[in-house]
This record gives sequence, C-alpha cells and structure tokens, in this order.
Amino acid sequence: MIEIGDQVTIVSKSERGNASSLYSPSRIRTYTPSAKILIGSHTGMNGISLTARSKTITIGKNCRIGPNVVIVDSDYHAVIPAEIRSENPGFEYDKDVTVGDNVWIGMQTIILKGVTIGNNSVIGAGSIVVKDIPEDCVAAGNPARVVKSIKDLGKNHE
Repeated sequence: MIEIGDQVTIVSKSERGNASSLYSPSRIRTYTPSAKILIGSHTGMNGISLTARSKTITIGKNCRIGPNVVIVDSDYHAVIPAEIRSENPGFEYDKDVTVGDNVWIGMQTIILKGVTIGNNSVIGAGSIVVKDIPEDCVAAGNPARVVKSIKDLGKNHE
C-alpha cells in the first residue's frame, strides 16, 4: 500500500526542479502485501528511491527530501548463513523506518532499516543513517551523528 498526502511533490526529471538529481526518475515501491509507504502532506522530493519490502516507511508532513536519497526497510536477504541467502528472504530482519514532520534530508543520503528521524531535524548531504536521530538537530556523516542543535543554527545567521 502506498498513501500520499495532499500537495506532495515528487519530481522525476532532473530538468525540472533540481538539476542535481543523477538517478531520476523517482521510485516508490512496495514488495509484499504487508509493506506500506506513507507520505505526509506538503512533502517534496526529487529523484528518490523509497522501497518497503515487508514493513512501513513513513515520511512526515512538510518534509524536503533531496535528490538521490534512498530509504529502505530491509537488507533484502538473510545475511548469514551465506548458503541459504537465495532461499531465505529474511523478512524477520526487516524494520520500519520513520521520518518525522518538517525534516530536511540532503541529497545522496541513505537511510537504512529501523531508523527514526525526529521532527524538525536536518540530515546533511551524503549521510548514511544507521541509527535513530533525535528531533531538533542536524546530523551528518557516515555513519550519521548529531553535529548540532537546530537552536544553534540561528546563531550562525545573525
């Protein structure tokens, strides 16, 4: 199931919107009947890939998702033992992903299974998010970690 809120913008052509998108078109896909992708109202994204295999990926309201962002709920196979990877889909290892409201995700970011990103946070470009990010902060890096509070951002612009 895929649910898209009101006034959501999904750009799939690099010529329109943001010329930074290398991997257009946008791709939103569920694999099994239990998989869900829920996108909140007034969210915008460009050249993204959202793939839910068996769990739920939730994107909040008023989010901005930059080009070439990938969000997944799965590893897509059992990691070990190697000899059963082709027979064991490993659904038991899939985990929900939640992106809160008013989140800005920079281009080329990867968000892996089981992650929650809190409301009003910013994820820096090129980050790989492997664990939860609290609300009201800026996180960046590989792996992504909190680098500052949103409250501190205004101090740099005064």
